[in-house]
Amino acid sequence: ATNEIREHCIRFLIGLLYSTGLRLGEALALNLGDVDMKDATLFIRNGKWHKQRLVVISDSTLEALRSWVTLRAAHAQSQANDPLLIGQWNQRLKHGQAQHAFTRLRAQCSLSGSHPPRLHDLRHNYACGCLQLWREQQQEDLDALLPVLANAMGHVDFRSTQHYMHIDAAALQRAGAKLHTHVYSTKG
Repeated sequence: ATNEIREHCIRFLIGLLYSTGLRLGEALALNLGDVDMKDATLFIRNGKWHKQRLVVISDSTLEALRSWVTLRAAHAQSQANDPLLIGQWNQRLKHGQAQHAFTRLRAQCSLSGSHPPRLHDLRHNYACGCLQLWREQQQEDLDALLPVLANAMGHVDFRSTQHYMHIDAAALQRAGAKLHTHVYSTKG
């Protein structure tokens, strides 16, 4: 039963990291009392540099969270100070357990090489996904939105978030097409 609940917990953890941009340690430190399902937020009590923040979660993440809390109820107590993520009966999932499970999963998926994916890479994917969504929504000034992303990710300084601003090939093509349209529509 321990392995079964841990497998479910790891599956939920991967989705949580991917959809929120949390650091692994922040996710592992969450208690049930840090979850506000009514307002769809997570309270990060002790992020990097001891920074506290609220993280808004999407509807799909909220649904997954509800399912996880229901499943975990059979394997743990449900008081405010009890851990959200468990590896066995009412025991907080440990960093090493999460890393080991992810390493096994990576091997099962044949994801290896000199730089195999890490759990921390899910945080990077979250940041890039936010920027891509803003690009698709044609947000004009992504630089102005960097402090929003920095706050969501718990960066002390929004300049730490700037390294996520790389432009992928599709965004570069869209920018080129806009420039082409602008240049040729203003020729007279």
